[in-house]
Amino acid sequence: MIVDFHAPEALGACREIYGEMSMFWGNFGNIQHLTAAGKAVYSETRCF
Repeated sequence: MIVDFHAPEALGACREIYGEMSMFWGNFGNIQHLTAAGKAVYSETRCF
């Protein structure tokens, strides 16, 4: 990550945030796909 060049002490926090955002965008993509297919999405839906 580019943050390693400018602030090496922040690398751990940035990797944690990056991992959480990857999960968020993955779930968001699944929700979009299900919605486009006309399927209902609830908190119990398997895409979470």
